[in-house]
Amino acid sequence: MPYSPPALEVAAKASIDYHLKNEPIDQIAQEKPLLKNLMDGRKSFAGGLQYVTEQVITNYGENGQWVSHNDTLDFNNRNPNDQAKYIWSTYRDGMGISEDEATQNGFILTDDQSAKATDAERVALVDLVDTKMYALKEGMQKGLDFQLHQDGTQSAKAIPGLDLLVALDPTTGIVGGFNRATAVFFRNYAKTGIVAANILDELEVGDRATKKNGGAGNRYILAGEAWIDNYRKYAKEEIQRHVVVSGKGGTSLDGGITELYYKGIPIIWDPTFEDLDAALAPLIPWTKRAYLLNKKHMKMRPVQGHDFKLTKPQKPHNQYVHYWDYKLKHALSMDRANAHGVFAIA
Repeated sequence: MPYSPPALEVAAKASIDYHLKNEPIDQIAQEKPLLKNLMDGRKSFAGGLQYVTEQVITNYGENGQWVSHNDTLDFNNRNPNDQAKYIWSTYRDGMGISEDEATQNGFILTDDQSAKATDAERVALVDLVDTKMYALKEGMQKGLDFQLHQDGTQSAKAIPGLDLLVALDPTTGIVGGFNRATAVFFRNYAKTGIVAANILDELEVGDRATKKNGGAGNRYILAGEAWIDNYRKYAKEEIQRHVVVSGKGGTSLDGGITELYYKGIPIIWDPTFEDLDAALAPLIPWTKRAYLLNKKHMKMRPVQGHDFKLTKPQKPHNQYVHYWDYKLKHALSMDRANAHGVFAIA
């Protein structure tokens, strides 16, 4: 017996649920570390007309004074609060299975609501749908990760990403509704043109600046190949090498480095940096950059009920095709720009 549309929808949903539960993003963190870290700290919101807002304090309105005897005391009205606004949008991917493709793969799709599949058809469906659903999930997340690195100008409907929020030149542009030319408080730390031998000194300065404003916890560094190779070279004096003595009297030596850190902050190679260079050829290559980011102050903000949601649109009247749509409605928000920094070597 063939598959009915409701049965097909249930099978497809079960398939993608299986992949989401058993192969979550954090299992492939080395491939998409930006997306992984943003999703780890995501915070949903109920929706809004156009923006997600973050409450920020832009000034204290200090009015302290030294007084004695009968001096007049000064008082002022303080309004330290402001809002950073970030537009939300939808990123989606989709796929379809035609009735002919289903037939060629060993099962039949029909509009008969009472149809029931045979055991052989169930096996054939699982083989086909599992593969397609896995590709849909992986492809969508790979594309989303690529988009989240960019500044939002790649599409009129794209949200601003890392390249704008933590800018190479933080003195220009509008971020969260603030004009960085005048809103000094909403600028990230940035240092470009770093001489290779000075990489540790520049990191020290940037670490203090971002730590002062955002705290020492919840931080990680994303970096490109060239930046990591440079860091590894000039940090060699700080590396502890261990020689393992075996019980047979010989020695074992491992000359490789398993993990990189700076003051305990993990340095993670982000392969998407090299993909961005290949696709966009920016003036300052991504492979020469490193971003010091604070999870507490930069978050993915999905709309409630639309956090990686799989839906099945109605089959079109003029095609024998069944479609699935995989989407995420979200914004990328930042409530403190000066907690983040970018470092680029020359």
